[in-house]
Amino acid sequence: MIDYIIHEKAQGNTFQELNFTMKLMLKGIPVKHITDESVYDPSIVTLIRQAADEFEVNLPEEFFKLNNN
Repeated sequence: MIDYIIHEKAQGNTFQELNFTMKLMLKGIPVKHITDESVYDPSIVTLIRQAADEFEVNLPEEFFKLNNN
């Protein structure tokens, strides 16, 4: 979900990738520490969803199915 948000907002612009990575980190999302193998943490998923809403990024439905939410 994090990579999707960054990709959608940055549109390939490296500076914007760093910018949105920092914005997510400031919202309390441990961007550099979350991987596909990370343990599911509902509070982090909630923060990611809130950030997506704030950044006006529509997350695909499959993200919600993967996390059982």
